[in-house]
Amino acid sequence: MRHAEARAEIETRFAALWVATPVAFENVAFEPPADDSPWVRLAVVSDGAELASIGGPPRRHRCHGHVSLEISVPAGSGSRAAHDLADQALDLFAGWPVSELIFLAGAPEPARQSGQAYRVAVTVPFRHDDLR
Repeated sequence: MRHAEARAEIETRFAALWVATPVAFENVAFEPPADDSPWVRLAVVSDGAELASIGGPPRRHRCHGHVSLEISVPAGSGSRAAHDLADQALDLFAGWPVSELIFLAGAPEPARQSGQAYRVAVTVPFRHDDLR
């Protein structure tokens, strides 16, 4: 599985499985909800790879990456809604359908307030093998 395939699987399955809020994907037009309701921004980041086999072809390249979610809720509404959504996202990746992607334990990062939004970031590491 190449990085582009991993990205496509993550974006496609997340879009199908995540029903809690609207989702902003990388390089896709998105307008945050006008009523200040919660929403999530999803990014898939490559963290590099290393050779994980001897000989070949094919050679096994162990690829690492992480899913970055930024959960936005209205400022002044407390932290509970953002952290509940963070837990839902972590549960989604923990129960990811069987595939070539292996998700590791994710965690929320410290929350921050930015303008009219309270934001919690969630990072979920993953790995997959690329045979070439």
